[in-house]
Order: sequence, then structure tokens, then C-alpha cells
Amino acid sequence: MLTRATTSGTATITEQVLVYLRISEDRTGEEAGVERQRDDCLALCARLGLDVAESDVFMDNGLIIIHGVAEV
Repeated sequence: MLTRATTSGTATITEQVLVYLRISEDRTGEEAGVERQRDDCLALCARLGLDVAESDVFMDNGLIIIHGVAEV
């Protein structure tokens, strides 16, 4: 939560951090690329002092949408 000064006093601003991870093709099915991205993104958020809830991490591992239908 941030507190910022405004012309009429102070305002409290709540930030929510979302992490979206995507790899377009996972030939092995191991999700190694997405897991590596997850580790890198969460490490960056930690360095920046940003809290990320586990429910705010979204993974798209090799999902392809063709004509509105999901194919894996």
C-alpha cells in the first residue's frame, strides 16, 4: 500500500501486482520455460518490494487458440 501527498492532503493507493507467464510452444510438456519465467518474475517483484499473491500468477503454457477453440 502506498501513501502519496495530494493537494488536498494524502491519498492511500492500493496496488495489485499480476504476473502473466506465457510460452507459445512446450514440446516436452515439462513447463520448464514457464517455471523459469515465474522464478525470474517473482524475483524481480521481490527486488522491487512488490507482493504477489499466488492466486495472481497466471500461466499459459503452450495453449493455442484457433478460431476461438483452445488446443493444447
